[in-house]
Amino acid sequence: MATTTQDTQIRLFETPRPTTLRQVMAQQVTTFLVAGIVNPFGPTLNAVVAAGMLDPGVTLPIMRLMLNPFSQEIETLGEISVAESWRPSAVIYPLFDLPFGSCPTLVLPSQLLDAERAALLHADFLQRFDDARRVLEDVKQFFGNPWDRVSMEMHRSTAEMKNPITEAKRPLDEKEATDLAGLLLSEKHVRPEFQAFLCAWRGSITHIAPGLATMSFNEFAHVLAHLTFSCHTPDLSGSQA
Repeated sequence: MATTTQDTQIRLFETPRPTTLRQVMAQQVTTFLVAGIVNPFGPTLNAVVAAGMLDPGVTLPIMRLMLNPFSQEIETLGEISVAESWRPSAVIYPLFDLPFGSCPTLVLPSQLLDAERAALLHADFLQRFDDARRVLEDVKQFFGNPWDRVSMEMHRSTAEMKNPITEAKRPLDEKEATDLAGLLLSEKHVRPEFQAFLCAWRGSITHIAPGLATMSFNEFAHVLAHLTFSCHTPDLSGSQA
């Protein structure tokens, strides 16, 4: 599948090709999408990146990473050929249909996007998730307080395991998706959410499954810094994960 924006082309392979974290870390990357799920039992980060700098005339591999403390998947999805001028959002949109799991509560927009474009693009992205409505309700209720939200989610999950609830999932409409994107991208949300994600990573290794982790906190922090170098990230100076 190929998508053209002016002369820039992104081509996704029919079958992704396995790759290694070493190959991702071997060069600077340009990040398109970062989506995280804060789960004390296994926080999960999904990222889609181009391996290299998007200079005119280059063709770079596009890689997808799924990282949690106990399992990781890294694969090459396709490639991007960069022209003199192009619209980043038009290249990023085709990546929305990749597997991202549940609706994220942590999104870190690429520096390729200004604030307005990031809000529009992530609103469209969030509409793709069946469970986005519940995330919108939970983030609204516990805005800026991921700790109590996650605690509530854990209690709810336990209750639903005992008494399963079957309900039709309604996708977010455009306004609701815009509202959720605005919340997730806001400074009041993203800073504590980022901190909660890091704490969940450390806590899941220490308290949930000691000895089973395949990616330590220190290794993950190093990889995360590499992946988000070209993203808008919150200032965590003075805080401890």
